[in-house]
Amino acid sequence: MDIITQMRLHQISCTLLFERICWYYPLHYDVISYDCTNMMYHQAIQLYLDGWLIALPPSGSKVPHKLTEDIIQIASLMWRIGTNDDEALHLDVCVEFVPDLVLTYKILSPTQIFDGMAKCLKHLDPMTSTELDFKIDVLDILRRWPMFGASFYKAKCQTEPKLGGKCILAVNRAGVHFLDSDSQKCVLSYPFTEVISTRKILTDTIEKLDFKVGNNRIQKIIQIETNQAGDIVHIIGQYIKVLNSCAKLSS
Repeated sequence: MDIITQMRLHQISCTLLFERICWYYPLHYDVISYDCTNMMYHQAIQLYLDGWLIALPPSGSKVPHKLTEDIIQIASLMWRIGTNDDEALHLDVCVEFVPDLVLTYKILSPTQIFDGMAKCLKHLDPMTSTELDFKIDVLDILRRWPMFGASFYKAKCQTEPKLGGKCILAVNRAGVHFLDSDSQKCVLSYPFTEVISTRKILTDTIEKLDFKVGNNRIQKIIQIETNQAGDIVHIIGQYIKVLNSCAKLSS
């Protein structure tokens, strides 16, 4: 906040952006403000459109029907948030409301997206629901996805054969997850109860992070290379702090 104070003293205009980092507690829209809901929507929808929240099925496996339904529903809700003019919906426009990997990996074709949205929009009446209602509906869909609320970090791991080098580290309320860098499929996952410690290692050229994971009987260390080691340690610490606080309250 010292930076904000200095900018105010020098009458420099600025924009203060808020970001939710720890997504542990459930979403309660009845007790939070419009601005807070709006913030969470824009944060979550950007991660969705960037493709971070979709885990592709293994090669040769069929895409779950529920996933394609959700993608169509979210696209339709996003359209309704922006406009009530369904006549403006065209094949080349509808693809802007889905992540690029949906088309790249042929999860849905543009025609399937267009037809699905046209059908879905008939049930989204702007006269009975507000823009905020539609944003809440999007959050309610995404919060059921495994990677919802996660923070993502690009990394490299040479100590775990299953990861094979480049990987993505995801941290959310369910724990620490190591994802395949291409398909974003979860390769390894550890709840916070199995994250024994994290240790940041600084060298002259790169930052490394040691994860000690396991239980009382079996433990191992997974080492990754990343330039965001400090951020990762901080967010894991935040989740563990919240977990410990909840455990004390329930005991």
